[in-house]
Amino acid sequence: MIPVGRVHEINCWIVVTVGTVLNALLIWLVLTKSVKEMKIYSKVLLQTCVIDLLMILLVLAVQPIYVVFEGYNVLLSNGLLKNASPPYNFILMLIWFFGACFSTISSCVPFIYRYLLLCRLKTLTLLTYFKLLLPWLFFDIIFIGGIICAAYTDQMRCQKLEDINNSLNLFLNGKDTDSILTLTLLIETRSIPWAITVVYIIGVEAVCYIIIVVCGLKIRHTVGRAQRISLHNPRIIEVNRQLNYVLAAQSLLPLLEMALSILCLLTSVSSNSSDDFYFISYATLFMHYKAVLNPLITILMIPPYRNFITRRKRIDNFSSSHM
Repeated sequence: MIPVGRVHEINCWIVVTVGTVLNALLIWLVLTKSVKEMKIYSKVLLQTCVIDLLMILLVLAVQPIYVVFEGYNVLLSNGLLKNASPPYNFILMLIWFFGACFSTISSCVPFIYRYLLLCRLKTLTLLTYFKLLLPWLFFDIIFIGGIICAAYTDQMRCQKLEDINNSLNLFLNGKDTDSILTLTLLIETRSIPWAITVVYIIGVEAVCYIIIVVCGLKIRHTVGRAQRISLHNPRIIEVNRQLNYVLAAQSLLPLLEMALSILCLLTSVSSNSSDDFYFISYATLFMHYKAVLNPLITILMIPPYRNFITRRKRIDNFSSSHM
């Protein structure tokens, strides 16, 4: 059997390579191939690209692997900086948590931006857009504070960190000494600070999705009304329809991540078998693909971007067939 660390390493490089190419391509398409009516929404698309690229860098550096072991939630580092000494490895894991959480809860900001632009007819600058992001940065900082409180207490109380790390490496990687994992974060599964932190972030995410639904319905109503009475250019209406589909699809990806996390948690609590243990460590592989799927969805769903790619492909095929 291939060691778990090796599988995560291969998965990481797939995400890094494909995600970097797709996000760089999308940034170029947004800046050079957007129709006039789409340019006003470039901030919305570029926000996702920038966050995805930052998450790709964090995955490359940290590459977290989640397992449950002896009553503890354990996060192991398998990235390029896994050998960083304490407390730097702990700080890197916290930065990854910060980025992963922010990429989820900030997904409502594009909906708020378009709601203010279309429904409230506000004139919004780049500075205004950054101000819309600030509350979610604040909520994210509180979340990280909760993790620090829970992890610091448990890691200081647990006197066998090295034994747990060695046991996990032996169980996950066998005798493969090239795939050594580093225990970076340890939180007791029944820790009260951890329970409070989890309830808090679930509440923040719930508020985020309520905002997405409310703003999405308001935008749809406004665009539909404008279409019926011909208040807007048909191309503007079509651009907004395309963005509705893109943002709706992108907002579903964090839900899939949360569902996967809940599934891992329930499996770990309900059984201690080695099969479930392996399942949890492998299931987290898919949590990094948000940075790949976001740009792919955008390119495929927005016609000017999709047409550019398919047209280039047709030209290349035509050229190769006439050589």
